[in-house]
Amino acid sequence: MIGKSQNPRCFKHMDFSQMPVQWKANKKAWMDSSIFGEWLKDINNKMKRQKRKILVFIDNATSHPHSVFSNIELKFFPANCTSQLQPMDQGIIQSMKLSYRKILLMDVLSRVESCDSGQGLIKSITVKHALYWAAQAWENVKSETIQKCFANAGFGFYEHANLDHEENIQNMIDDLSSSLGIECCSGINFMNIDEEKQLLHAYTDDDWETQLIENYLSPADNETLELDEESDSDIPISKAPTVKEALYSLDVIKTFSNNDSKVFGAVMKAESAIKELISEGTCQRQSKLTDYLEKIN
Repeated sequence: MIGKSQNPRCFKHMDFSQMPVQWKANKKAWMDSSIFGEWLKDINNKMKRQKRKILVFIDNATSHPHSVFSNIELKFFPANCTSQLQPMDQGIIQSMKLSYRKILLMDVLSRVESCDSGQGLIKSITVKHALYWAAQAWENVKSETIQKCFANAGFGFYEHANLDHEENIQNMIDDLSSSLGIECCSGINFMNIDEEKQLLHAYTDDDWETQLIENYLSPADNETLELDEESDSDIPISKAPTVKEALYSLDVIKTFSNNDSKVFGAVMKAESAIKELISEGTCQRQSKLTDYLEKIN
């Protein structure tokens, strides 16, 4: 993932090596030849370790260098044919984006009633959230979807890809409309937000989400919101809870989940990860055994 700041404030205390994606940065948050070349070197080294040689099909973007590698052979698509031949353009990227927007909508729906203003709701979403949501969105892309999209581009013999996100996203947009008491965009327009800017009758700017929520929660507040990872200086960094507090919070969620095995299973995985950190000594011991004992007079 590429951003504008190498160390956004929301990344404080984060271990970059433990991030679910690689984080890179430049002034425009664009892919450039340096970042892409570094990525190719990493892939080449990985193929070396696995004793494999691969073909990598890419377009003729200026950020794609004509480099030579020991275990990677680059093949460039013909000019003006990328949209037909590039498997990523046949639905893989779209599938990931739709999954990301679904995650975003779920977050907004879960917190819209607890926020005082639309500005506060939007600004509470940091680059850190986006990074983990993007990783989750990619994990949600099914291998069958990738295979079918490659087939659509002429690789293999699978049936045509069929992306089924429309109904779920439309349902969530309907829920959001009901919560806010206003008319939102359609699921199709939301899914194609990159191609279509005219999403709402009254909200046609790029920051339509902010306008939409702000006008519902704080109609008199017309302050503009800058959505940039370096503009989060006014977002307070909460003090990290102790291990005891974290485990207690997970117990609360387990009680909340009741018989929902999906939520309960996710909490158990989180609890297991924390306990593993404790056993490895990664988490600083903040309590002693005697802290849990009562003194007898």
